[in-house]
Amino acid sequence: MSDGAPRENPAAAFEPAEMLPALGGPTLAGGTLPRWFLQAVIGGCALISLAVLLATGGFTIVLLFVFTFVLALPTGYIWSRLVEGRREAKDR
Repeated sequence: MSDGAPRENPAAAFEPAEMLPALGGPTLAGGTLPRWFLQAVIGGCALISLAVLLATGGFTIVLLFVFTFVLALPTGYIWSRLVEGRREAKDR
């Protein structure tokens, strides 16, 4: 069996990371976010704002909307800019 020919390594024929499916579609390097991205950011920021307002005892619906807006706007822009680039982040 040892005829001097180099052995071929079958594991070297593919990259394991290429075999894994990306969660939610394209990879982050692919440059697209799902359509529901902004709704998820706003919902998450609303939950964080609600928790902070309830913990401090200063809950009002107006403050909830203001804090949600203050958190969601930069979060959505920064996340979109990191994934999609400057132009697409401004379009959101």
